[in-house]
Amino acid sequence: MDSLDHPFRHLNLDQLRTFVVVAEELHFGRAARRLHMAASPVSRKIKELESAMGIPLFERDTRHVQLSPAGGELLPMVRDLILKLDDLRWMLPREDLPTTAPIRVGISPGTHPNDRRLLFDAVRSSHEDCRLLPEVGTSVPLLSKLRSGELLCTTLHRPVSDTDVGTLLLSEDELGVVVSASHPLATQDRLSVSSLRSLRFITLRQQPEPEFASSQRTLLEAVGIRDLVYIQSDFLSDVGTTVANTDYFTLTPLSTDSPLNRPFTDPGLVVLPCPELGMKIGTVAVWLEGRARVDPRLAATIAQLRRSVAADRP
Repeated sequence: MDSLDHPFRHLNLDQLRTFVVVAEELHFGRAARRLHMAASPVSRKIKELESAMGIPLFERDTRHVQLSPAGGELLPMVRDLILKLDDLRWMLPREDLPTTAPIRVGISPGTHPNDRRLLFDAVRSSHEDCRLLPEVGTSVPLLSKLRSGELLCTTLHRPVSDTDVGTLLLSEDELGVVVSASHPLATQDRLSVSSLRSLRFITLRQQPEPEFASSQRTLLEAVGIRDLVYIQSDFLSDVGTTVANTDYFTLTPLSTDSPLNRPFTDPGLVVLPCPELGMKIGTVAVWLEGRARVDPRLAATIAQLRRSVAADRP
């Protein structure tokens, strides 16, 4: 057969990455959330990969997904291939970038100033000759720019389940419940989960939904809070305005030092603890593991950040 007609020429790295995530999750919906895609493109990529290879990689029905024998044999080889390709990518010089190109660092909304300081100081310690440029954005664009090489590292709110990234917890805050100051629940010292079931949960709509938001939704649904409302806005203050005038509730860090708490300091709102809910939001530093293996300055940044975080904690 002419090599140009070989079915393997239709393989691409995106299909292989998708295969690994589906193999790890054994669930197309969860895999789609990790890949920040809809389920249908994930399913299509797997079918294209199976067609190109001429073998079924998964055995699936309407309720279960599992690796086929061939898929089980292929998985470790594909993982190894992706790791090697990622390492090769960062070892190759980027001739399109000037030697004085600034170092770009991602910052997710609500990152505490102390977390920013720890990250920036760690970057500067190993990149003294470069200018540092912060880039604020939401989770999905920041992860995309991290993978493209535009960002050296970034902060995100966990969970971050992508297997090709490294993470380090910078801080964690307990979440409280925001209710209208005129609501009867506002007079209580703390709230129970059962009291929240009489309210509707409201938050910003984000497409695609970041993992931390998906995780919060899953936890709420697990305790019987399934009446969820999403508003189309870029501002948490719009959520607060809605809560102040309706029988809605939302979540925010209890700590008044958190930037995420500030939109809910309106006198028409009250933030109360709900220990029974036990929900927290963690901020993590995130980097590409493949890049850290071959980029000494990124490795040095991570090492310094680990030392700084350890020293900063009581």
